[in-house]
Amino acid sequence: MGRVIFLSKAFLCFATNINVVLRTSLFNNLWVMTYHLTLVAIRV
Repeated sequence: MGRVIFLSKAFLCFATNINVVLRTSLFNNLWVMTYHLTLVAIRV
């Protein structure tokens, strides 16, 4: 029983970490895209 609880806790931790990583990478991609678009707009 304790093993099942440990596994579920580990899985939750794992899923949360993946969620955070995906969210931050998505945010960084949006920021980079905005930055490039701004540079292009300034150049034009």
